[in-house]
Amino acid sequence: MTIHVEIGSQLRTYAPNYNADVGLKVECEPSTTVGQLIEKLGIPLREAGIIMVNRRTVETDEILKDEDQVGLFVGAFGG
Repeated sequence: MTIHVEIGSQLRTYAPNYNADVGLKVECEPSTTVGQLIEKLGIPLREAGIIMVNRRTVETDEILKDEDQVGLFVGAFGG
């Protein structure tokens, strides 16, 4: 199945071939979780503070479906 991935600017160091204009298409096996996708991309799980699938926030155990849109971003800190 094909997953479309958008990677936030601070995480792009883990994906040197990432093109922000088109994103990234990743082929995954059925029943792949978001956590497994993040690991496949070589991004440390602790770095992906905000994980979205189809514009909603999810946890790493979320099971992906064909053509899902995934966004991975560093969490916001401060106060």
